[in-house]
Amino acid sequence: DDGCPPDAVLVHVTGHTPYPQLPIEVVSYGGSTVTFKVKQTWMETVGYIYTSYKSDPFTTECFAMEQVEKYNEEEYTATCMHSAHVALVQVVVVDPNFSELDDAAVPLCCEKPTNVNYPTVSYTFEIKCDDPCPTTARALGETKTATEADSKTTAEDGDEKHHCKPS
Repeated sequence: DDGCPPDAVLVHVTGHTPYPQLPIEVVSYGGSTVTFKVKQTWMETVGYIYTSYKSDPFTTECFAMEQVEKYNEEEYTATCMHSAHVALVQVVVVDPNFSELDDAAVPLCCEKPTNVNYPTVSYTFEIKCDDPCPTTARALGETKTATEADSKTTAEDGDEKHHCKPS
């Protein structure tokens, strides 16, 4: 442990299935944006992972991954709330093996397949937009400072990723 706070803090959950390992990792802090990865940490394969966040102050974007293998990850860049210097990210996981008590809804801007009615858990995370940890506490080469990291929208072979915007 390097004494740094976690990259993301869970602020709300709907459903009961916990994540075994924090599914969010910050790639870089940009002050007005934060680039992060969402990792599949639940089981060997989950049906769907939806990631919803503000891409700018007025636009919510949602990306979906299907049949996501364990430890697969995708990178995104969220816009931070100006006053709080944080970004809110909603990660929604849908899988038939989850508990029937997992009754969350897929975010409205996400295009959920109409024929899928699996148990669903929603986790809302708060991510700081400025590095909360002094650089000296981080290992050399792992400093998370502002970069020109672009949001990657590619998926590994076999994964499908859909971009959806609010109607």
